[in-house]
Amino acid sequence: MPSNHKAKSVPQQVQHTAVADKPTASKTTSQKRNRARTNTDSPTTAPSNKTWVRADLHVHTPASHDYEEPGVSYLDILRQAERRGVRILAFTDHNTVNGYRAMHEEIKQLEFLERLGRIHPEEQGRLNEYRRLLHKVLVLPGFEFTATFGFHVLGIFPPTMPLRDIERILMDLRVPSSVLDQGLTEAGATSDVLTAYKLIDESGGIVIAAHANSSNGVSMRGFNIGGQTRIAFTQDPHLHAIEFTDLDRGRHSSAQLFSGTRPEYPRRMFAVQGSDAHRLAASKSAPKRLGVGERCTEFLLEEVSFAALRQLLQSRLFDHVRPVFDVLDLPEDPLAAAQRDGPGLKVAFHPTLPRRSARLAATLQAVLCDLCGMANAEGGVIYIGCSANPNERAAGVDAPAQAIQALNEAIAARIQPALKPAITPRRVNATTVIELTVPAGDDAPYMLDGAFYIRDGATTRKATRDEIVAIARRGYVKAAQASTPSAHTPPKPKPQHPPAPKPKPAVPMPPAPKVERAPDNTPSPTPSQAEPAPSATPIEPPLLGAPRTGVQVVAHELRDGLHYFTIRDLRNNSIIRNVTHKSARDLWLYAIQRHLEPLDEAAIPWQGNRAVLSYEMRAGKMRADLAMRDAHGKVVVFYGVTEDGLDEAWRALLPSAPAPAPEVQAAESQLAPEAG
Repeated sequence: MPSNHKAKSVPQQVQHTAVADKPTASKTTSQKRNRARTNTDSPTTAPSNKTWVRADLHVHTPASHDYEEPGVSYLDILRQAERRGVRILAFTDHNTVNGYRAMHEEIKQLEFLERLGRIHPEEQGRLNEYRRLLHKVLVLPGFEFTATFGFHVLGIFPPTMPLRDIERILMDLRVPSSVLDQGLTEAGATSDVLTAYKLIDESGGIVIAAHANSSNGVSMRGFNIGGQTRIAFTQDPHLHAIEFTDLDRGRHSSAQLFSGTRPEYPRRMFAVQGSDAHRLAASKSAPKRLGVGERCTEFLLEEVSFAALRQLLQSRLFDHVRPVFDVLDLPEDPLAAAQRDGPGLKVAFHPTLPRRSARLAATLQAVLCDLCGMANAEGGVIYIGCSANPNERAAGVDAPAQAIQALNEAIAARIQPALKPAITPRRVNATTVIELTVPAGDDAPYMLDGAFYIRDGATTRKATRDEIVAIARRGYVKAAQASTPSAHTPPKPKPQHPPAPKPKPAVPMPPAPKVERAPDNTPSPTPSQAEPAPSATPIEPPLLGAPRTGVQVVAHELRDGLHYFTIRDLRNNSIIRNVTHKSARDLWLYAIQRHLEPLDEAAIPWQGNRAVLSYEMRAGKMRADLAMRDAHGKVVVFYGVTEDGLDEAWRALLPSAPAPAPEVQAAESQLAPEAG
């Protein structure tokens, strides 16, 4: 059970005393005596090859019966640990290791689907995220054992130890199988505290007396177990550390009993603290119920490993262990987030920037195409020197200063109008990656070597004539709005003798497109036919709640026996006119074919004003046709919508992912359940 935790902020003097390497000027006699003992036991100067590692060694998962947020996933727990700056995390569920097992079984299933080539993009994303986080956070298997009289003991083990062996320890401690399966707190007539200490230690684990000063702790107040028993429970040679919940009280903490200065407690003990988290973040209604990483201990280690941690807790280097009272809220690394989501409309990756002139020119061309396409849309970020795979080591960029200079020169010489993206080097492990931040251009459309480009999903291509016109119109409207004075701008005072008015420079309109022949060898309509005035054919704005991917056919007309369609690209709400069967590509062609089919509105499975018309997996990606009713009851259909374009209301309407093929199910059934 979670103990009474304190999430309040502590005075600055207390924080400094607990965390800093050097003592403050004001010290009591007792504090000086403790410092002197510390200096005698271990050196105070930290070796240069060691670093402080933040750890939360007491965390529960949904495998504990009293976990407060059953919908939380193991990925959520790892992400929260990363956010809190935790490098070592121990899963210590009540009398079970099923939480650690469940996480690794999920990973094994995803790796199995990956090997078969049948993994869905969302599943691949989860697997990549597991790999990234487990490379960053060391997760240790463990348990919180309920001993005789209800005392709690933490047992933490190396990740290489088979889970069956850890379960055998629990069974040797007389934990019933039903308790072990369900992660129950109440375990019945189990073994005593000292037996647990001995068995866990001799099995190679770390032994910690859980929340010793609080409920179910071996040193809690109000429970008369006898002085000699209390001494044995806190001085046993198999016990590595004692966990406290009041270390923020400084010299008034319960840990002062075990500083080695009292004759009844001669053995000095490592004092640690953990969150005892039964949820992701602290409860707003009960702030003492902490979340992952919200009460941690830092260890000075040569490496982030179980062996280094156990070796430290078996030593007398007491100044290598310190409680920390700040709760970190680290921002997510933008590169890691981009790799998790993969390349898309606003993100592109170029793994290398070669030195050889021919390959360098090809890579520069691809980078500039992406830059031009993003500037003509909503902007974005281009990473040079790493791939979209977070598990693939970044190749980096040799001589980044020269590479940045070459990029700036190429952008200035080849992209018109002038565009100045931010180009910054960033360290990734032992290499340098170039991050190129592209703004949404104010002077769109931009062109590269005389050609216009746009982003089409995760790729860049040349823009069509109508797309160029749409981009130019957006730029014109933006420029016109910028040149219009605000309603709040006070009028300028008129001079007594105003000078002759100067003609205002007109904002240049995009040139009218030339008359060309359409791809079906029929003469293209003239600009007056192809581009009627907006007042003649108004296009309704997108519906509130419409998807953010896919396309919508907003207009359709028949001219000279040929069908012409007006398409709305839902990614950026651009309007493309005069699309024909021959000029349409991929999704556009699919949309106009479905648009021409009769729609039985009475058969639409409405749920409120939304409906799913069709749903399928195509090329490893979900595609759905969706329908909405506007305020007037008109049915609007969206074609080829992908999952990343849906809000929660749309996601709730979609069916679950399709079941795997029979051969996959048969192969999965042969997987061994053991994760250790």
